[in-house]
Amino acid sequence: MRISKSESLYIVDGIKSNVRQDGRTCDAYREFQLKVDAVSNANGSAKVEIGNTVVLAVVKANTGEPDVPGHGEIDYFVDCTPGASVEFLDRGGEALASEISGALKRMSVHGAIDTKSLSIIPGTSWLLRVDVLVLQSGGGNLYDCVAMAVKAALRTTKLPKLDIKCDENGDPVDFEVSPDPFAVQHLTGMSHFPLLVTVCEVNSTPIIDTTEQEECCVGGRLVVAVDDQGTVCGMTQVRKGGISTSTLLDMTRLAQKTGANLLKQMESNLP
Repeated sequence: MRISKSESLYIVDGIKSNVRQDGRTCDAYREFQLKVDAVSNANGSAKVEIGNTVVLAVVKANTGEPDVPGHGEIDYFVDCTPGASVEFLDRGGEALASEISGALKRMSVHGAIDTKSLSIIPGTSWLLRVDVLVLQSGGGNLYDCVAMAVKAALRTTKLPKLDIKCDENGDPVDFEVSPDPFAVQHLTGMSHFPLLVTVCEVNSTPIIDTTEQEECCVGGRLVVAVDDQGTVCGMTQVRKGGISTSTLLDMTRLAQKTGANLLKQMESNLP
């Protein structure tokens, strides 16, 4: 999207005065729509809408041999379809999908998910595949929306209960799926799974949840991972543009505050 110089000046002056085009302040996040169990034949799924951004996350579970003995695995696959945004045409969507996948993997490394609990018996564990489909993208909240959808999908994932068989020494050697279709188990530690918050800098002013018009005035973008304790788990600068050191701390603080609020709102909307 392109805007005129007068439109850009109007947006920048408004942000300086803490009044944005849609009436929000610089630290105000738009309401999000969250729907869990959006896909019936999946172990877990969630659809999140923030403004013009729509993301669907689907979790599928299988059993197999893990790369790390005694642990389960979670792999992320992000698809930024060309129809979601003109930015995804050519190879732009592939590059962004790779960036988002990397951010999600780093979030899991933080230890939010107890991968040991996904181990079933020696040599066999739960292997989770998380497919993320960007249905529509508009504004600077794509990372945020993806993380919210993934967290909600994993938070509501249901794994069938397993009956473990042991040998004469009491060591687990085999397993069977429980015949009770309502006997399920959930992932442990999901309440600590962080969210991603994108904070943008517009003329040295931190701003969150930018619209498509505001994106045209952004100088730099910082994506911050924040857990339920408000702790920063990691951060990375994305796309082009620089971030001044004078506003970096303010951007991080805004991300902490926003992440904590979003996590509280999510928990109240999850079953």
